[in-house]
Amino acid sequence: MPVSYAKLLFWVAAICCFVAHAAILRSVLRVSAPADHSISIRRRLTEVAWAVVPAIALAAVLVTTWRGIITRQ
Repeated sequence: MPVSYAKLLFWVAAICCFVAHAAILRSVLRVSAPADHSISIRRRLTEVAWAVVPAIALAAVLVTTWRGIITRQ
């Protein structure tokens, strides 16, 4: 695959991942809003952690992939 196609595919995938994780984080933060007293603080933190940790892992994968694409040139 030519490098230009690889870069295009990478950025399309990165944008899709960003939009998906932004929607996940938004939904978690809306449900875990402080006004909702039925959910404990520990449960709120757990929900946020289960949304943030995969986002960080995905960011690491994207950075590693980008470095692989760049060094292939």
